[in-house]
Amino acid sequence: MQHLALVSRIISAMGLLLAVLMGFMLHNCSCRHMIFSAIIRSSDATKRSPWTDEVVCPHIQGQGGVRGTVVEIGAGAGISVMCYKAIMGQIEKLILVEPLLNFRRDLEKAVELWGLPLGKVMIVTEGGEDLRQHIANESVDFVVSIHLLCSVEEALRIPLIHEVTRILKPAGGEWRTIDHTTDPDPASFRYKAQKFIEPVWSIVGNGCQFLDMPRLYEEWFRGEGKGSLKMKSFRQFNFAAVAPWVPLVHPHVSGVMMKVV
Repeated sequence: MQHLALVSRIISAMGLLLAVLMGFMLHNCSCRHMIFSAIIRSSDATKRSPWTDEVVCPHIQGQGGVRGTVVEIGAGAGISVMCYKAIMGQIEKLILVEPLLNFRRDLEKAVELWGLPLGKVMIVTEGGEDLRQHIANESVDFVVSIHLLCSVEEALRIPLIHEVTRILKPAGGEWRTIDHTTDPDPASFRYKAQKFIEPVWSIVGNGCQFLDMPRLYEEWFRGEGKGSLKMKSFRQFNFAAVAPWVPLVHPHVSGVMMKVV
């Protein structure tokens, strides 16, 4: 019984310590960004992986590939930079947008490592919801985002969508997205586990949430009216190789949205 009491006290102390740490991270952006950056860097941008080879690169390079002026919002540590190497001949300018200053050097290293021509690449350390200082109206052919919409806080989602709409060219400008989502079955163990862990997950993941992306995509991209974004294609899939040990993040969606003329 003494051993059980000791174990109980240790677990309680660990729970209290975790709660204090989460509270500190919630109110200390620099600490949260530092830990988030370390987690993202664990996915080595210098190496190909099943995630890049089977999901990210085909999404960027598929259907003739992105071309012209391309903007990636939420470029992170540069995991997707390798995907542009094979199609840089058809890209006039690649703008990598990443609000976290922690990742700027990582992006610079990734661009150098994968041999992207420096004259074609610009790195912007700003949030994607306001790029007016850097990108003119209707000047972009393609926007790319990986795990962006599931990470942007609710108040900034619509401004972000409006900003993408603003910078995309009419008559064919495309936004190619990949996001993780909730399990499609609300009664499943995975769905309940996602919602249970979400308060902690969103702190450690710097705002990352488990959202019902199929429903939100339908809500956001109906394409009603001139100058709006209309869903061109949509896919929901599981990809265990993204993090085999974390099945909560296996459900994903990918979409292609086109700007309505």
